[in-house]
Amino acid sequence: MRGAAPRVPCRNYELGLDVSDAPPHVIRRAVQLVGADGRAVAAVQDGDELVAVNGQDVTKMDSLRTRPDLMMGTEGSVMRVTIKTRAHERTELIVRRLVSECVRAKDPPDNEKKVARR
Repeated sequence: MRGAAPRVPCRNYELGLDVSDAPPHVIRRAVQLVGADGRAVAAVQDGDELVAVNGQDVTKMDSLRTRPDLMMGTEGSVMRVTIKTRAHERTELIVRRLVSECVRAKDPPDNEKKVARR
């Protein structure tokens, strides 16, 4: 597979939520959300707002990146999340952190860098 960058796996233990960093913390995408019982959780929809994590209000937090410990944690650990639906109803869920695979491109070998510069 010439020209393709090698794929290097990495692991993050997270909830399976893609949440906007700036407030309001809107859920852009919910994938693989699993309850404490191991069953899929369908209560979270794209467009819902993350309100609290483990009882800590995040609505006034400028950036979730300043507190990575809120969303990240030990594989299989559980946490409480409170969401506000688009219908403005608040729902509290207990969800489990799972392994989320991601792929990072490795720098091309030096000989490919030289070819690219020509």
